[in-house]
Parts: sequence; C-alpha cells; structure tokens
Amino acid sequence: MNELTPKVSVIVPMYNFERYVRQCVDSLLAQTLDGIEIVLVDDGSPDACGKIADEYAARYGNVKSVHRENGGLGPARNTGIENASGEYIGFVDSDDWASPVMFGLLYEVAKQNDADIAVGGYEEWTDGKASAKYPHPLAGKTLDGAVEIEKYRKLLYGRLPHDGETTPFPVSACMGVYRRGLIEKADIRFHEILSEDVFFNLDAWSAANRVTFVEDCPYRYRKDGQASITRTFSREKTKRFISFFELLVASAENEDDSEECLLRARRKMVDYSRSYVFMVEKSGLSVFEKDAAVAALTGSEAFRRYCSSYPASNLPCFQALFHRLLVNGHSRMALALTRVRMILRGEQ
Repeated sequence: MNELTPKVSVIVPMYNFERYVRQCVDSLLAQTLDGIEIVLVDDGSPDACGKIADEYAARYGNVKSVHRENGGLGPARNTGIENASGEYIGFVDSDDWASPVMFGLLYEVAKQNDADIAVGGYEEWTDGKASAKYPHPLAGKTLDGAVEIEKYRKLLYGRLPHDGETTPFPVSACMGVYRRGLIEKADIRFHEILSEDVFFNLDAWSAANRVTFVEDCPYRYRKDGQASITRTFSREKTKRFISFFELLVASAENEDDSEECLLRARRKMVDYSRSYVFMVEKSGLSVFEKDAAVAALTGSEAFRRYCSSYPASNLPCFQALFHRLLVNGHSRMALALTRVRMILRGEQ
C-alpha cells in the first residue's frame, strides 16, 4: 500500500437528511484514525445535503463531494465505492454517526488478523441518549477460511426454524470495514432493492478469506426522528418487499447447500412479513387501506409459495400466532395484534 493511500474510505450516501448530516460528518472528522477519507455522495437530494457536502469538501482535504441523480441507497453507495481510494471501505448512513474510535479500531483489528472484513456492534440512540447496545453475536471471533466462514455466512439468509433466537442476525454493511481489493476483485456492489446489505454481505463473505469481529459497539444508530418516515406508505413499498423475497429465494437456490439456505431464507421472509405489517400499522393509512396493504403482500405468489407452508409451530409463540393469522388471511386480526404489541412496547 502506498503511504499516501488512505487507510479507510468512509462512504456516506446523502438524501433528505440535512438536519443530521453535520453530526454524521463531524463524527468522521473526529476519528482517532490517521489517514481517513470521507466520500460524501449527494444522491440528488432535494434539500441542502449537496451544498453541505460541497462545504465540507472545500474545507477539508480528506473529504470528497460527489453528486449524482437520485437512484437509491444501493446505487449511491456504489458511486461512493467507485470514488474511494482507501485500503478498506466503510459505510455510514447520513442520519447515523460513528464513535471516535470506530474506524481506528476496525482497521487495527483487520490489519492484526489480515482480515478482508472486520465487523463490530452498534448502539441505538433515542432523543440524544444511548437506549440499547447490540454487540455482534460473533464478537471476539475470527473466521478463517471458506469452510468456517460459510458456516456462519448462512445466517445472513436467516435462522433455521428450530432456532429460538428472535433477534435477527445483523446484516448491515455499516457495522464493518471491507478490504477495497476484495470488493474490486470480486466486483461486489449493492443492488437497488430492499435490504441491499444482505446481498452485499453474502457476496463479500463468499469472497473473503478471513472475517473478524470486535467486541465493541462503535456504530451509532439513530432511532428517533423517524415518525414522519414510518407514517408514509405506498404500493411501491409492497413491491420492494416482494422483489426482496424473490431475489433472496433466487440467491438461496444458487447456493451449494441450497436446501438449507432456502429454509433460512423462508424464515427471513416470515420475519420480514411481520415487520411489513408493523410498518403498515404505523402508517397513516385508513383501516381499509391497511387491510388492503397487508393482503397485497400475503396474496403475492412469493408469500404463498415460500411462507404459507413454513413450519410455524417451531417459531416463538407470538410469531407463530402472527404468522398463522397472515397465512389464513386474517389481516385485520394481525393488524390488531400488532397494535397491542406496539402499545405494550410503548410505541403508540
């Protein structure tokens, strides 16, 4: 590596989050790691994100400002990859931020272990305070070689039916750093699809020789300020869920152990269907519109083919009941159960 090459390039896609962007970028400028490059990608944002990006680029020599037509989070990250020059690449969403030690820690651990990928955990922040901490389930481990990596890579598809763990296996690309040479050699890019991180990591883990995990939780995930977003809903969101299901199944069917991967993918589809209903219930739709939105997903060919026959009896009690309601077409009851769950959680 040339001594002028940045150690880590951090890519920040920017769209409609001008109120949070400065905190995000400032957290990257405050990193303890020497040799960090910050690539700000204005994804055709209608607010002041692009202007703010240009201001930072004019002021700081290690900040790049890149503008593109709006195309979504995945393509914006791809534009960042194409403009990055660091030894490793990381990603931070513009409404989140990083602890000062995040990229120094991940880079150091990656170098110590000669790892292609280094991953950490994250903290949730609500109203300016840390509200929950989520260490990575593999914290402290280093996966060496294709056989060991593949053993855990399957978790990116989802959990098996008998797995009683209800917390999803983390798939976010924002929790780690990736060797740029790995991304370039394997031509790994993000899809423009729901949960693009799943497919990016499936490809990255497949190409990696070593993946290591730190015990710290240096990524800061913002939970507040999302009310207006969660209350909007459109048919496009339904299409994105269905497209995600279809691509996940296609990917699983292409795996060497396709039977197990498909079973895991079906569990993820069941979990995402539950998240979809929660999204619908939180929206500003009328009762009839909510019912129709749920029916649009559960009536899709992908749901009927891969979720309807899923062995729900192996799921935790609430999840099993919820899934049966969806499979049997009881949208109203599923929405009502969701509302009760939200009230119990204080999410009214």
